[in-house]
Amino acid sequence: MSQQDGNKDQPSPINEGSPNSGSSTSSGADEGKKVTRLIAKKVEVPADESAEPKAIRPEPRQLSPAKVEAVHEPSEEETEEVTRLEAADRAAAQKAKQSAQKPPKLAKFEKREEATSEELKQEVQWEENRPVGWWIAIAGGMLLVVVIGAVMLSNYLRSSELDDVDVPVVEVASTESAYAGTPQEWFRNRAGTLVDEASDVLRAYGEAENDREKSAWVRNPDRFLERVATWPRSIQPRPGAHDKSKPEIKDTDSTGYLVLQTEDQDYMPMSVYFVRDGEQLKIDWEASAAWSEMTFESMRQKQQAREDLRKSTSSVSTVSSVDPEEAPAFPGDILIRCLIQRRNEFYAGPYNDEEHSAFMLASPDLGQSFWGYVDRDSALDLELRRLLDHGSFVVSLKKNVRVTLRVRSGQKDALPSQLEVVELVFPDWVAP
Repeated sequence: MSQQDGNKDQPSPINEGSPNSGSSTSSGADEGKKVTRLIAKKVEVPADESAEPKAIRPEPRQLSPAKVEAVHEPSEEETEEVTRLEAADRAAAQKAKQSAQKPPKLAKFEKREEATSEELKQEVQWEENRPVGWWIAIAGGMLLVVVIGAVMLSNYLRSSELDDVDVPVVEVASTESAYAGTPQEWFRNRAGTLVDEASDVLRAYGEAENDREKSAWVRNPDRFLERVATWPRSIQPRPGAHDKSKPEIKDTDSTGYLVLQTEDQDYMPMSVYFVRDGEQLKIDWEASAAWSEMTFESMRQKQQAREDLRKSTSSVSTVSSVDPEEAPAFPGDILIRCLIQRRNEFYAGPYNDEEHSAFMLASPDLGQSFWGYVDRDSALDLELRRLLDHGSFVVSLKKNVRVTLRVRSGQKDALPSQLEVVELVFPDWVAP
């Protein structure tokens, strides 16, 4: 065997510790590890070819790590620039390989972050959930505008047509002629000085020393002197307390009168009535004092005495009630001046809501009251309802209207507070 053949069987030498070696650069993680290798030693063959070659004896050796050269650290003034083309190329190739192997990703819709403020939340909610009602409201508004425009156009065209129509002129009667021939004419013609004249009469009446002197300023002086002494209610107006801005001019049948609102000595409101006597004013004392043939207190006492007698008679007899003519109630029909209003809720004793209509009768000072009954749907019932505007849907029901009535004691078994209304003598308190 030749030396060359022997060299062929020997392994090729391995460069150790070479900085340019691929093994050192490719696996940096193997640095610092001890590696054991077999190295074949080269044996020189003698010139004599017949001599037998020496046997190759492997000798294990331990390689020492390559010397690490000192790293040169650049100074502050020097700037080290490193370009790693190999690492960048490898990363790009790796990324391309991964993208080729992985399936394409599906698009995802990320949830929008919730609004932090209340205004932004409302805006987001309005944008995301726009209700159908908004569109209906917009359509309704547009339709309303169209309708209003059509109506305005129609009214304009109609008014242009009416401009050519001749409208008859209606002559309105003047205020002076409106009361011509009525009981109020004399009062209306003196409207400018009427309140001052009434004030002078009222002052003279209050300054009079006795009833005889006062009778010169009242209507029906003889009846005044006859009744004033027994009547508890008197006229004592407070000087200068009358209201000049609210005089009332009314009439009853053929008699006109003036109502002046004032106050009495106790500062309580009161009304003073004036009537015409020739060419001057006189006080209607009976209307101003609300004179009646019997006071409410007297009627109450007589009604109660009648009830007490009925109870005592029924306790000792088999008769359940007594005849009103035998009881000490007020006899016959009496004239009263009172305040009336419709009260259709109290029915007791012999009076029921099918055959009777109920009214409340109050004293002039509203201190006492009675229940007054009339036959339902009678002429008197309809007259009282019309006076109180009962059943009218245009105006409200009147209350505490001044009237002059004729009443009588109730039927058998009637309560002390129940009366029967016989006649409406005249509305208000002034006698014709």
